[in-house]
Amino acid sequence: MRGCIEESESALRVDPLGYSDPRSPAARSLIGRWGLYSEGFLRAGDRFVDGLTGSPVEDELLYPILSLYRHHIEMELKGRIFDCLNHGLSGLTEEENVSVEEKLTNTHSLTSLWATLKKCHPKCDGECAPTTRGAFERLLTELHNADANSQASRYPVDREGGQTLSRLAFVDPRVLKKGIHKMSKHGVISNCA
Repeated sequence: MRGCIEESESALRVDPLGYSDPRSPAARSLIGRWGLYSEGFLRAGDRFVDGLTGSPVEDELLYPILSLYRHHIEMELKGRIFDCLNHGLSGLTEEENVSVEEKLTNTHSLTSLWATLKKCHPKCDGECAPTTRGAFERLLTELHNADANSQASRYPVDREGGQTLSRLAFVDPRVLKKGIHKMSKHGVISNCA
């Protein structure tokens, strides 16, 4: 029996940017990969939302939709933080940069990541209108409160056995999609590039 993760004529490219030597996938370049991953989660969420027909049986799709969009925002924030650290924009010492990078691998809190980005790239906080930044922060806090550590949209119970997403009764996927796009494409995160 053939494995499911193998090359075929219809396979999708793992390195579509082509920045790496295909003969050496272990040495794959990280250039552009944060953006590829982030955009992939956004587009997958969009496809789910765009394909909804309104049938009640589709309600279960809300969990992967929330997970995909939330992870997209997390990847956007982490990608911008790594950009700041790797391009000398942070103004932090080398030791502080290393400390931030180590924390990023274990951090899924959107509000913590936003605070880290503002610390690493102080201009980011002031490069958009206060009303835009305020709207961004409200949406970010709303996402964070619903799923603080990226587990609630993936599991029905948390590590202590408590029910997840207990504060939510209804989520309009199309409104969620609009909010996510405002946050990532035209909002504060994109201004931090």
